[in-house]
Formats: sequence, C-alpha cells, structure tokens
Amino acid sequence: MKGVKVKASLLTGTPLTYSGDMAIDYVIRPAIKTGRVEDFMKVVYGVKNRQQVIFADPIYKITKVDPGCGTGVTTPTVNRTQKFWAPVDVKAWVDQCWTDLKGTIHEAQLKAGNDKSDLTNTKIERFMLDLLEPAAYSDFLRMLWLSKTTITAGELTNGAGDVPNYNQIDGFWTLIFAGVGAGTIKKVAIAENGNAAGSQGLGSGRAYAILASVFANASTVLKQVDKSKKVLFVDRGLYEEYESWLESKDSLESSYAKLQDGQTTLTFRGVPLIIVDIVDQFLDSDFNLSGKTTMPHRVILTVKDNFQAGVDGDTTDPTAMEVWYERKDEKWNGRLKYKLAAMIAEEKYVSVAY
Repeated sequence: MKGVKVKASLLTGTPLTYSGDMAIDYVIRPAIKTGRVEDFMKVVYGVKNRQQVIFADPIYKITKVDPGCGTGVTTPTVNRTQKFWAPVDVKAWVDQCWTDLKGTIHEAQLKAGNDKSDLTNTKIERFMLDLLEPAAYSDFLRMLWLSKTTITAGELTNGAGDVPNYNQIDGFWTLIFAGVGAGTIKKVAIAENGNAAGSQGLGSGRAYAILASVFANASTVLKQVDKSKKVLFVDRGLYEEYESWLESKDSLESSYAKLQDGQTTLTFRGVPLIIVDIVDQFLDSDFNLSGKTTMPHRVILTVKDNFQAGVDGDTTDPTAMEVWYERKDEKWNGRLKYKLAAMIAEEKYVSVAY
C-alpha cells in the first residue's frame, strides 16, 4: 500500500501449510562451511581507530675488512615502510515482533499473558540465534575477502540492492587487485576466467600448471621462505581439478598433509592448499553476471599471517551477539557492533593467479 513501509520479519518467509499443533522444530540446513578465521589470517585485536604500522626490512652487508683501530664504522640504511589500520564501524541488528508468529509453528512456543511478546529464553530465541550467529560470522569473512568501498551496482548480480553488503571496507581481493595494478604483487593470468559463460572450467592438468606458474612468478624473498611457513588459498574448482589430476597420476595419497586442526588437505610442493569456500559461495551468487562468474578461479601464495584482520575487541569472536527484549516496542532484538579492517602486511610475500 502506498505510503506504508512494510518491514520483513526474520521468521516469515516461504509460506508453510499450518493447521494447529504440528511440527514445533525446524531442521536447519547446514550453511556453507566458512572455516575458522584463524585458518585464513591473523587477527589483530584492539584496532579502535586509525593506527600506524611500520615495517622494517632486514639489513645486509655490515661486515668489512678491519682497517685498523678506531676506524671502519659501518652505517647501514634501514628501509622502512608504513601502512595504516583504518577500521570501519559495522553493525548487524535484527528485531522480531511476537505478532508475526501468530498462525505459525512458533505460536505454541510463545510465553503467556503480558510476557507473550518477550521472546528471550524461549525455543524461538534459540532458533533465531542459530540462524543469526552463523550469518554474522559468514558476513565477517565475506567482507574481509570481497568488500570494496567503491563497489558499483554493475559489479553485482543483484545490482544496487547488494551494494550496502559489500561497501564496508577494502577487503583482501580489492587490496590484491590494487597491489597488482601498482606492481607490488605479482600476477599470473588464468585464461579460463575470461571464457564465456559455461566454459570457465579447468581442463586436466591446468590446476597443476597454474600452481606451478604462481610459484615460478613469486618474488625472490617469497621463494626463500621455508615451505612450512607458506600457504596456498585456492578456489574449490581448482582444488578438485588438481585432486583429479593427482588421482590419474597415482600421486594422490602422497600429496595429502594434516593441518593443525586435524583436517587433511592437498599440498603443492609441500605447501598446503586451503579452499576459501566463502569466496566461492559469494562469487557464484553475487558476482555472476549473465551466467558468467567474475574470475571464479583464484590462487594466492603467501606467508602465514600475512593477511590480517583488525577488530576492536579482544576476543576470537567479534561476531558475538547481544540480545534483549524491548518492553516499550514489544520486540526481541539481536545486535552486534564491531570495527573491522583488512591489511596485507607485505605485498612482496604474495603471488597470485586469477
């Protein structure tokens, strides 16, 4: 109706057939596995405002032939660079009115009398948190990887309506693109990314060739880093093609390694491959234009902890929600607020393909 603002409810959606006492519980379908934040990056706590970070390169060539007493002082030059944390305030806030639950499977779970609008400490609240908490954590990782402060409607499947979901910060891939453009990050092109819709898959052996190219194209300082300190971030399609290729060579079992959390993953030249499912998921859904995904195949070779997330809290979970009942409004509320920033500490320790 014109002039009336309609607000969606968390617990309304696809209509269900309901007639009195029926199912009182949902079976929640599993969300896409996003992994622990520590699998991907270093988390820096207490980032509450703009902060300077100084990086100092190692020094060399300080030892000379001794020219005699009192002489031979060497004055090395320390090369220093600086970056800045620029955290942005982000918020997720959802409310729920009890009247939206009338005539639904949740109606029998409401409290009685004056308390019926208070959803705290009910099965309804637990169900809502089971939905909201994974969503907040998914948002946290999605923003870190894919956000871009200057993103436009034309870059997104759903256009202008999705811009507020991606314009919070400059995430890792935005920083990578900028680094490649500036010549501080080395890049290998993946030809299949430029193919037409439906033709972006990788042929047999292509994953191995791409990974080998990323290694060959790495900077000298990155090549010198011990393989135990390196990590490869890859898309699932490339991982699965590499897995199939290894099977065809009878080399699959010898290429597996165990991660710190006990899970196994493939390795390339001793470096573990980590599938960044959160990137795959949202490239497919939100960066798919006319059936063609924007650069679906992506590889990052870097040093562990080189990709960093800055948050203002001091816990490992910046997405913990506060919940309360607002008596005046007769609504349940779930909310979280935190500051967020992303940083690639040293671009020279990054080699990519896309």
